[in-house]
Amino acid sequence: MPGYLIRRFLDDTVVKIGRRVMLDERPTLDLAACLKLPVPHVHESQSLDGEAWIRMSFVPGERLDVFWPSMTVEEKDSICGAVRDCRQYSDYSNGPYPDEAKFSLFYLDLVKSVPDPILFSHGDFAQHNILVKDGAVTGLLDWEYAGWYPEYWECIEFSERPCKHKDWKIRAKEIFSQCYDNELTHHQAIVHWQRP
Repeated sequence: MPGYLIRRFLDDTVVKIGRRVMLDERPTLDLAACLKLPVPHVHESQSLDGEAWIRMSFVPGERLDVFWPSMTVEEKDSICGAVRDCRQYSDYSNGPYPDEAKFSLFYLDLVKSVPDPILFSHGDFAQHNILVKDGAVTGLLDWEYAGWYPEYWECIEFSERPCKHKDWKIRAKEIFSQCYDNELTHHQAIVHWQRP
């Protein structure tokens, strides 16, 4: 269970409610909408007695993890290209880290300097968070992990997410400008050695 419930209403809105709903998702969705990304419009959000809720517009489409097995190779190529296009945002004036090197220093001083840009990243490009209809991406859902990260970060997160369709993971090279094998290895080592 994800820690929240989603309910659709007759006015074509949905409410996401639960103890694990993060209200920080609202400004992230607002920013993503300004960037013309296919995201739900947030109508309101609130927290009461330890539970938060966000009411947003309904986005038509079918979850990619459900639709993926029935897609042709050409349709998969098209969707991967559309997902890649959704990640190409790097213009910003502020962020928690002024550059990738600062982020990397924060991340256990692993990387001394990295030339890749900081991008606005979804943070959870799992198939169940991507809606498709008629061969197009109609919605990107669940933005609670989004933020400004080095380009490699989204690729690492993509690699770490469970997925029942192996050919989705193989298509990482179509979604990301490059695969970051060294960064992934370092990340996995850090995660492994942090466990007691």
